Amino acid sequence: MTDKKQAEELEKMKLINKELDERIAEANKDTSKIKWRDLLPKLMDVEIYAAGSIMEPVSGKKELSLASMDFRGRKIIPFFTNPIYMADLIKKSGFSVLKFKTAYFFGMVKDAATVMNPNSQRDENGNTLARVFTPFEMKVLSAEYFAENPEKAEKSEKSE
Repeated sequence: MTDKKQAEELEKMKLINKELDERIAEANKDTSKIKWRDLLPKLMDVEIYAAGSIMEPVSGKKELSLASMDFRGRKIIPFFTNPIYMADLIKKSGFSVLKFKTAYFFGMVKDAATVMNPNSQRDENGNTLARVFTPFEMKVLSAEYFAENPEKAEKSEKSE
């Protein structure tokens, strides 16, 4: 791929979830957390990215392996709103970029905490695009999402 093509692809990738990232930055600035309350339902329906691999063992059932990090002695699974944010992780881990709807992702990693955009840079005011989600919070958010969108829950069950 030529340098010009690579630059064009990079510019296209920067636009992925750009509006969402702007809303996340605003929500992180809001000390009342009202903006997060309004943003979370939208977050459940967008595509996010994680580092991992899908393996097909002898049993024939596919297994998902996700990259994880150690944070204060606890396992935490990173995910990203844009694949550009995870370039270093992919290079270091050898994992692939996997794409999920947030609600499905939260349902898959129910017993581990997650961190969104863990390596995002702080702006001049100290704000980042990072946010930690506890297992309980993910369970509640995905349950609410599927309760409000039962047709998507049925689709999820059929794809397993």
